Amino acid sequence: MNYFSDKENGTPFRTMEDITIHIWNGIVLIINEFIANASLAASFPERCDDSGEICGCDEVALGDGIKSIIPNLGMGLNRLTEPTVSLFDIDIEAQDINTYAVLDLVEYIYRNIKDVRQIGNYHTYLKHYHYCIDDRGTNRKAFQEKINELFERNGLNYTLTDAGQIERVISLPLNLIIYRVVHTKDTELNRLVSDATGKIRLPKLEDRKLALEKLWDAFERSKTYFFDDGKVDKRKSLHRVLDKLSGNDTNFRQLLNDECLALTKIGNDYQIRHFEKDRIAIENSDEIDYLFYRMFSYINLFSKCID
Repeated sequence: MNYFSDKENGTPFRTMEDITIHIWNGIVLIINEFIANASLAASFPERCDDSGEICGCDEVALGDGIKSIIPNLGMGLNRLTEPTVSLFDIDIEAQDINTYAVLDLVEYIYRNIKDVRQIGNYHTYLKHYHYCIDDRGTNRKAFQEKINELFERNGLNYTLTDAGQIERVISLPLNLIIYRVVHTKDTELNRLVSDATGKIRLPKLEDRKLALEKLWDAFERSKTYFFDDGKVDKRKSLHRVLDKLSGNDTNFRQLLNDECLALTKIGNDYQIRHFEKDRIAIENSDEIDYLFYRMFSYINLFSKCID
């Protein structure tokens, strides 16, 4: 839903990566809504003492399920209070939130939501309705929309997909290229690129670093694309690759050669394929996006021009 400020100013830039207290409280509010409408009753059923039929969500069982699957969440489904500040500017009762655990929680809830419908009349003695499962995906879709609206309105750099997975919202230029399928005669090279494009969408920084590693592995493999009598001469192979990619245009070939040297140096100097202490650490997702986009541009050209 678009609000007045969205029409006037546009939606917030999605640059935030951490779940704040007020975002957590919004997530809890949404989850409690789907507990109340019995969407989680199929996975965590509370049974009527009289008939044994489902009459709601067993919140204790839901809590146990969350603790068993997401042990590092460290808190229940309760709203948190904003930290207060004393006269001495010291935060009181500040609570740490594990962003990745919260994102795991969102996925977990999505996977356990099902549609239900009321059956029979209101059970006046025990004051509840009875339900049966009639799952058509409607409640999961509603949950997805509410979570994504919360993320978008708060500038959070994640989205809940139709498959129930949290992915990072990536820039439009990068998004356009990573959905291109790299198809060469080298199936291992294709697999490395596919793994890289899958992991670059994930929220965790370590997964995105691994995406860079896979892409640089594909780059190194591309240098040995051509064989001579079953043997690989890396230098000769790379010369043939550059000839193909440049169409024997001397100036463009020199540009590609310089770019290959630069990309090789980046792979050696940064903690991408090598992790010795003297290598340069990659600190944030913006650096990852830049390096991934730069390398994928080369890989994309390679896959289009190579035989």
